[in-house]
Amino acid sequence: MKKEVSLSKLTGIYMIGNFSSRIISFVLVFFMTYFLTKKEMGEYDLILTTISLIVPCVSLQFDSSLLRWLLDKNEKNRKKEIFKNVFFVIGVNIIIYSIFYFIISYYVNFNYKLHIYILSLFMILYPLVQQGTRGEGRNKLYAFSSVFYSFLFVGFTISFLYLFNLKVEGILMGNILAISIIIIFLFIKNNWIDYIGLKGYDKYLIKDMIKYSLPLLPNTLSWWLIGSATRYVILLYLGVDDNGVFAISYKYPTIILMLSNVFTLAWQEKAIITSENSGSMDVFSSVLKKYIKLLLGALIVLTCMSKFLMGFVDANFFEAWKYIPILLYAVFLKAISAFYGVGYLTTKKTRGVFYSSLIGGIITIALSFILTPLIGLYGVSISILAGYFILLVLRINDMKKLIKINFPYDWFVILTIIYILFSLTNLLHNTFFFMITVFCSLILFAYLNYNQLSIIVKKIFKK
Repeated sequence: MKKEVSLSKLTGIYMIGNFSSRIISFVLVFFMTYFLTKKEMGEYDLILTTISLIVPCVSLQFDSSLLRWLLDKNEKNRKKEIFKNVFFVIGVNIIIYSIFYFIISYYVNFNYKLHIYILSLFMILYPLVQQGTRGEGRNKLYAFSSVFYSFLFVGFTISFLYLFNLKVEGILMGNILAISIIIIFLFIKNNWIDYIGLKGYDKYLIKDMIKYSLPLLPNTLSWWLIGSATRYVILLYLGVDDNGVFAISYKYPTIILMLSNVFTLAWQEKAIITSENSGSMDVFSSVLKKYIKLLLGALIVLTCMSKFLMGFVDANFFEAWKYIPILLYAVFLKAISAFYGVGYLTTKKTRGVFYSSLIGGIITIALSFILTPLIGLYGVSISILAGYFILLVLRINDMKKLIKINFPYDWFVILTIIYILFSLTNLLHNTFFFMITVFCSLILFAYLNYNQLSIIVKKIFKK
């Protein structure tokens, strides 16, 4: 019970930072639809998709190594050495990346060359300073920095869009300014200036950290294949306008990604500690069951409200509601896969994450090439769903070799059927029926998560 309370506390801290910041950014997307055309929204989404591919290739997932080594009780006395070596490796990688980037940009013509380069550099450093802050045990500072970044990003972006009408360039500039301020802020606040230098690096430590983080790179790229590479398939068969619509569709399920990311951040720390104790199987299984009930309960509420909320975007993007139920469930499968992914991190068997992710990515891309020309954005949505489903099945089977986790098949199947039934109500155009389904979905969510909700309510009143 004590472990679960600690997990709840960590989740609460991360929720303050991540959930609030993502909600702010989520609302910004609705605002952006009134200033950007479908083509411009699609163009911006493609830029983010490309940067999300560049970042892990340059960082080599060293932010994960940094967190893992800082949390390892056997490495507590080597903090300065760990930071120094990580910063050294990232610095070298950035120099190499910069050379390649400017060579390629010289021969290949594309828009916003300088903006993309600067933003990609900061997005390489941003997860590094965030994970370093977590590794230092300064979780409240981590949460605060996430909220601070979101307010800065929204403030700068609205200014550039509304006051200067800078469109895509304004959004990129807003992001660059916001993220650079946060990186500088965390560096100063954590007093990391002394950790930067060319001397004192340990090739054996770097080798061990690369051995840990490098298998995570193909896994991240495979995640990218499943969730992001389909944007280029849309561009190939349907065009930039449809990519803009799909970008809005995919933004809505980010609410589930918020919950997932918040939980995963807390679960990473607790799972590393829990795996070293006896009875870890029971803890993993118990947490997974509660997690599935929480996410599927939230999914049912969100799918009931999706069509209504899409009414707040510009009319050109309203059709995005059609693809949301499929993408919501796909993101749910991704979240459960990430839960199992933490198991690989705790056992330091990171090679295992690669194969399942790669197969899932290949299936997603193959299906998208087949289905997109036939049924358009529905084909893309179904392809992503299929990729995450295969990924989850493979990880459930593979994890049996490392940590025995009892998957709650009964709850999974029952709640999936209920979710499908509630999703079908979006096809009806009746305000009264809409209100009834939303009310019923909220009651169901409260019932599924009664124990956790009651603990939270009691703590609030106690405070």
